[in-house]
This record gives sequence, structure tokens and C-alpha cells, in this order.
Amino acid sequence: MDNIHALTRMEDKAKLLCASHNLSVTAKALLNDAEFSKIKNEAPALPTL
Repeated sequence: MDNIHALTRMEDKAKLLCASHNLSVTAKALLNDAEFSKIKNEAPALPTL
């Protein structure tokens, strides 16, 4: 029985990791080109990714 609970916990952690990763990807996608250019001009010292 303990093994089933451990697997469920691992699955929940994996789902949380996926959700947070998807959120960061979505947030990056929401930055449009104009905003990105503005940020880049304000911080030219940042290395390009």
C-alpha cells in the first residue's frame, strides 16, 4: 500500500513540474516582439539566448 502512495506522490510532483514549465513557456510566448525589443534595449548587457 505504501508503494502506491509513493507513486502517487511522485506523479503529483511530476504534474506540478510540468505545469510550472508550461507556465514559464507560456509567459515567454506572451512577450511580444515590441516588448522584447524594449527590454533588450533597456538591458543590452544581457547575453542573447
